[in-house]
Amino acid sequence: MDVSWVTPSILAELRRPREYPAVSLVLPVHRAQPEKAQDPIRLRNLVARARKQAEDDPEVTHSRRIDLQKHLDAAIEELEWEREQMSGEGLVLHVAPGEHHTWLLPQPVTEQVVFGTTFLTRNLVAATSMLEPYWALVLAEKPSRLWDGSPLWLREVTEGRFPIAAQGQEGEAPLKGGIGVRPSPLREERLRRFFEAVDEALGQVLNGRRRPVFLVGMQSHLHRMREVTRHRDVLADPETDTDAAGFEKASAAELAAVLRTAWERAHARRVQAALEALDAARGEKRYAGGLEEAWNLVSEGRGRHLVVDETYRVAARVDGEHVEVIGADGEIRPDARGTVVQDAVDELVERQLEHSGEVTFVPSGAIDGTGLALSLRY
Repeated sequence: MDVSWVTPSILAELRRPREYPAVSLVLPVHRAQPEKAQDPIRLRNLVARARKQAEDDPEVTHSRRIDLQKHLDAAIEELEWEREQMSGEGLVLHVAPGEHHTWLLPQPVTEQVVFGTTFLTRNLVAATSMLEPYWALVLAEKPSRLWDGSPLWLREVTEGRFPIAAQGQEGEAPLKGGIGVRPSPLREERLRRFFEAVDEALGQVLNGRRRPVFLVGMQSHLHRMREVTRHRDVLADPETDTDAAGFEKASAAELAAVLRTAWERAHARRVQAALEALDAARGEKRYAGGLEEAWNLVSEGRGRHLVVDETYRVAARVDGEHVEVIGADGEIRPDARGTVVQDAVDELVERQLEHSGEVTFVPSGAIDGTGLALSLRY
């Protein structure tokens, strides 16, 4: 199942404590050949690692081991590799006695096998934070088209008035001319009215579904749309605009590559805003750096915004509200009591979400070498 189906209630259910072991398998996958041909083999190897760890773990009983293997086999059998790989770059399997879940993610992940009393959800949290859907408005006279998009999907909108074409004076024929036509007051006025009509149609779609809107089209059309729109608050930053003609005839696959670039620019701005907010919090003495310093503050509900290096993983010993980092993730075996946590960063993310705090994952090395930082509510 792709991660666009994940809701807060699903995340809460996945974070629910389970009978040991709750096993999380994380695997990078590929969208294209030749790399994607190796993904099923790499998954089988990852599953073999999980089975070996279960066999070597004295706290996993024989009956739980058999049940675990059954659900590992079922999860693999349900995967449709051709479809899954075309639309994602990460795969997460959650397997425990009596259940299994598979998730396709839009972003690259680090290969892992994690045993614990809860499922690993940090990758899902990171993915859902990246999956804020957007609208893409392709501006052209013949016609303007609207697309419903995210890093995982792109679908044309055909509801309401879209696609919408420029009309002549009688409301039937398209405006004469096109690229290279000499501007005239009459034509400029008709173009202005046309883009006002596009903006009105956009407003009808935005009603109740306000999202960032990326613009694609010739520079003159981009300028005109920004000039007449009544929805400046949802138009993405001008630096995400795509100045190009001809995309009114493009397929979803052709347009997706262009919009991926626009989305990456917008995502980079969101990351930068999160880092700047951390700097402001530091200056106001509302800042905590590192896992051990942030742990109690998050548990008390004081965390406003947790910013995490996407590659930062450590194991820790948890004793009540006290946490002690004891090694790199993967080097420490967890226990059935939950006192040794294989990915303590995941545990911290879960606690932050349980207190309605915000979480943002940022590129490796962006947080002063501490791995994570927290701005405080008070």
